[in-house]
Amino acid sequence: MFSKETLRAFIRDLTIYIQKKLSLFGRVFETHKDILVDLLMAKRGRYQGSFLNLSVFMLATSGIIAAPHISAYYPTLVQGEVLSTVAPPSATVADLELEHMAMVTRESDKPRDQVIEYTVKSGDTLSGIARTFDVSEESIQWANDLKGKNPVLKPDQTLQIPPVTGVVHKVKRGDTVFSIAKTYETDAQNIVNYPFNDFVDLDTFTLAVGQVLIVPGGIVKEKERKLELFSPLFSDYIRGKITERAINGEFFLTKKEHMLFELLKKHKDQVCERDTIIDTVWHEYEEIGVSDWAVDRLVARLRKKMAVMKSEFLIQTVKTRGFILVNKKS
Repeated sequence: MFSKETLRAFIRDLTIYIQKKLSLFGRVFETHKDILVDLLMAKRGRYQGSFLNLSVFMLATSGIIAAPHISAYYPTLVQGEVLSTVAPPSATVADLELEHMAMVTRESDKPRDQVIEYTVKSGDTLSGIARTFDVSEESIQWANDLKGKNPVLKPDQTLQIPPVTGVVHKVKRGDTVFSIAKTYETDAQNIVNYPFNDFVDLDTFTLAVGQVLIVPGGIVKEKERKLELFSPLFSDYIRGKITERAINGEFFLTKKEHMLFELLKKHKDQVCERDTIIDTVWHEYEEIGVSDWAVDRLVARLRKKMAVMKSEFLIQTVKTRGFILVNKKS
């Protein structure tokens, strides 16, 4: 059998070995812990319960296995003994002076779970409020529909402060997690992973109409164009951008009618495709597109004026393709 000294030396070496392995495990864990966090947050923490149960079970099992070795290495008290007789002086407290101990209570930072209201005070700025609540300035602007880069805040003005940097969205009929994520240019998983977002069904992440949804990391894109009362084509007409030009000095055409006539005349007896007409006559509206109806109406007006003038030319329609200018006698 092993002597008591040999057993203690073995336990001491084993303890050092375990400490080194635990230190190595700790460094590896710190490096890759984000993977574990992502796994536990998947599907709104569905796997957290199993992980915690397994951790408690492993901790209890380790305690049961290690208890006999710990009791053999560290002495225990029997009846009539005191701690100072079996423990070194460094392990006991000889003099406890509470007045020399600094007792500081640290309040942990808890994430907010909802939008809160903030009343603007004199001297407040948007950047200062954003720093106070640890969100971006844009998030506050989007939540309160504030326009401009440096909006002016008035005392006693009430602001809605989102819990995180992102967008506060009120669910409308037809909205889904994926459509909302696409609208605000973020990942749908960010919406699902936010712990304070509620869903009607956790399996399908169904949303309820009217509920407030937090979109972490979402952004609101600026509209590229302002809303116009009339379409660009009609606006072009009512602004008076009309140039009258004469054919044979007898009848007059608008600018676009003249451009169409010159195009057809240039390609006389040849089919002018609809796309060619659109590119030539409406080149400034290439980005928004021009309908076939607009082309047909322009051709109809040109035909009518040519008939009144008794022109020698005739515009014929080639189905599914375009138009052709021919002589009436041919």
